[in-house]
Amino acid sequence: MEFIYSINDLKEDDLVVHSLHGIGRYLGLSQQEIDGELRDYLSIEYANSDRLYIPAEQINMLARYRGSTSIATKLSKMGGTDWNTTKSKVKKAVDDIAFKLINLYAKRKKSEGYEF
Repeated sequence: MEFIYSINDLKEDDLVVHSLHGIGRYLGLSQQEIDGELRDYLSIEYANSDRLYIPAEQINMLARYRGSTSIATKLSKMGGTDWNTTKSKVKKAVDDIAFKLINLYAKRKKSEGYEF
């Protein structure tokens, strides 16, 4: 996963992945005053036009989305279980691949071959 560490690494409309909320679209940087303090926030749009404002110093919570560009990407729904379900499915798929690779290499190690 390619985490983002600088605002210069983002352009408006880039797809990003927030570790807790899933896939969203970066809308830009805005300044907001909260409790009398003016701060920079990253604006991320999710499904149903939901928006998340992340303090700029927490940019490391975002990673660049690296999915297929030929298929329209579905934005995650905030507050739902979709993102956790997706993460669980991916974790299981990765575990399955790792298990198969370990078995394959174990079989290769045990089998006799020809030395060239």
